Amino acid sequence: MNFRDEFERYAREWQEHIDDHSFTANPSIYIEHPSFENIVAMGKEVIPLIIEAYSEGHLFWGAALVRITGKDDFGNGVTGNLGAQRTSWLNWAKEV
Repeated sequence: MNFRDEFERYAREWQEHIDDHSFTANPSIYIEHPSFENIVAMGKEVIPLIIEAYSEGHLFWGAALVRITGKDDFGNGVTGNLGAQRTSWLNWAKEV
């Protein structure tokens, strides 16, 4: 399995987890999943794939970017103004 395929598999699994918990009062549950951890473990090399997915609208990719980059200037990616966080991350990706 190549790197992109591995990422896409984890992303699908993670999305299913998010969908299964869409009515939770605790948004931290969204990042409490092995597939999220596997994506983060892929390291900085996965950032372009995350940015690509984020540009398509998935609002929780910011949490993965925070974990990978250590940059939390835009928020934690799970709570707060997620749309603004997404915009900030997409702008950041254009600058680096």
